[in-house]
Amino acid sequence: MWIAAGIGAVFLGVGLGIGLSRTLGHDQDRAETIGGNEADIPSERAGDSTPRMTERSLGPIELGMPRQKALATGWLGDSQTNCSDIIGDEGSAPGEYNYKLGGDDLPDSLAGHVEFVDDRVSLIQVDSDVELPDGLSFNSSWDNPTAERAFVDRGYSFEPDGIFDPNDSATARSASGEEFGMYFSAATQDAFVAIPQVVICD
Repeated sequence: MWIAAGIGAVFLGVGLGIGLSRTLGHDQDRAETIGGNEADIPSERAGDSTPRMTERSLGPIELGMPRQKALATGWLGDSQTNCSDIIGDEGSAPGEYNYKLGGDDLPDSLAGHVEFVDDRVSLIQVDSDVELPDGLSFNSSWDNPTAERAFVDRGYSFEPDGIFDPNDSATARSASGEEFGMYFSAATQDAFVAIPQVVICD
């Protein structure tokens, strides 16, 4: 885990900021109706299926996938600055890249980024609604307590584990052992989910 301080905006591509990286595990999933309000469910651009994130993948992009193969999925857009660059480290090493989710084949509803180490996918982070295992639809507007109710209702364990505030991040594990990391931004009132770790620059 590393932490660095500064001033700036949420996510990896903008401004100076706090960087927080944490290894949380390899599994994940979700979907839900909270307080009688059904969470919005994103749809695939080329069909009716919902974009789905598992402990190892988001749609066609998989952890460990070579960069050129990931680019060929049509789900990656522009490259952007790594958190380590933003906070004043020497810069990305050879084989380290960071791409926004984008491209002609990406469902319109999806947002987030994908990081590469040694030219292979090392992290997938989604900051929009996405389908997780066990019928859980992750809602990017959830706060920590709302997310906890949704995950627990679907049989997940849910452990708040924020460093600065217990409610700013959490780890959820499905009954089958899939694990997902989450971060909840009080500043922007959004939530995002990632495998296998969460990275924040804000």
